Amino acid sequence: MRLPKEHERRTRNPVFPRSTPRRPHSALPAECPYGTPLISETYARWVISTIPETSWIRKYCNYAETQTSANLAYSLGVGLTAMAAAVPPSVIAPTGFPAVTYANFYTMLVGSSGEAQKGLALNPGRRVLEHGAPDTLGSKPASPQALSKSLQTNPHQVFFYPEGGSGLLGGRPGDMLDQLRKKWTDLFDGGPDRTEYADGSVAGHADPRPSMLVGCTPIDLEYLTTLLDWQGGFLSRFFIVVAERERPKMRRLDWPEMRDYLGAQLRLSITSQPGPWVGMTAEAEALWEPWMQNPIPPGSPERLHGALSRSTLIAAKASLILAWSQGFGWGGSPFYVDDKTMQAAINIGNLHAHSILGLGTRIAPSPEIRTQRIILRAIQASGANGLTLGSVTQVGDVSKKGALSHIETLREQGAIYGPHLVEQTPTYWAAGVAPVVATNGVAPPVPPLQGHEL
Repeated sequence: MRLPKEHERRTRNPVFPRSTPRRPHSALPAECPYGTPLISETYARWVISTIPETSWIRKYCNYAETQTSANLAYSLGVGLTAMAAAVPPSVIAPTGFPAVTYANFYTMLVGSSGEAQKGLALNPGRRVLEHGAPDTLGSKPASPQALSKSLQTNPHQVFFYPEGGSGLLGGRPGDMLDQLRKKWTDLFDGGPDRTEYADGSVAGHADPRPSMLVGCTPIDLEYLTTLLDWQGGFLSRFFIVVAERERPKMRRLDWPEMRDYLGAQLRLSITSQPGPWVGMTAEAEALWEPWMQNPIPPGSPERLHGALSRSTLIAAKASLILAWSQGFGWGGSPFYVDDKTMQAAINIGNLHAHSILGLGTRIAPSPEIRTQRIILRAIQASGANGLTLGSVTQVGDVSKKGALSHIETLREQGAIYGPHLVEQTPTYWAAGVAPVVATNGVAPPVPPLQGHEL
């Protein structure tokens, strides 16, 4: 099958060449329902199949499938962010959506370390950008001031954080990481960036459009964030993809023709002069309006509603990027979103909501419950040896009084039992685990394992 085919019959997008490199095309199955914690390969493939074939992002996903066996949902997020880095800053939707919408994009790939191949999923996007738009590749800033200086040099960059847990998350309120996250949050929503230094110098840009690709493990998010972080702050700005690798590991296939083609399209994108925004077609508006009113899946936990409501913003940004990736608005022609583009953007918004629902089962509602979970997992990991009170204070990073409070809560829930003395030291075990040694010459009774939820 020749990629793309539809654009040869359309005259409104003359920017694409007549032919692109060939590759086999597989069948694309049906939609995946809500309820499972991960984005399946089948669901990701279906969402990608709804993106018009003329879109650069559709072609990128076909290319990425030959480069890595990582879940295709990751490739969708990488493709959206790579194209966002090549959308001219003047591409804006001032009307049609709930707020003025810009075409920059933040994506977070969530999966297990090593097996999910998040880093490998980032590599094809980086290679395409290196060949087509190397100036858009930004270096990871160590401070908000460094980020402002970088954007002053080039306001349109994409920043890669393969290990987001160490480069963006964690820290304490007011520290450098916290200040950097606040800067990223402000930049996502558009508007000028300006940092004034003590010597009177100023850094920043009047109209920056940074994008970002981040890889994280569920453990990073579980230990370093709470649901409060997802309600309206930094993390709520991300298009979230929670997935794992399903295809067998593969050797990367060399496809330089497609890589060069995709890079050439990015160069054209950056240099093209956008036309005026004319809004959505009537058919697109008929799709958007009812979905926008209630993007939260029925039956989803109320504590996740704040994070899920951001799906509309993700879909709005995706619709602009998808429209531009098809050539809408290029060369001064009118820029708009049609019904096929809007349907694909809504599917992307639903995929994001699906991932949030999956994460919601693991992200602690509060810092206290997060600490309890950390302590419980440490006690469970200690097995028959148990965990001493001193170790609990170290693992939970709490005082002795705080450790005893968390231990009492876990005991009331039936998750752990103790204390029993081991060499005169108070020790705790997970429910259902027999101790390896007798305490004071008599083994303590082992409570049965009970169901509990933190």
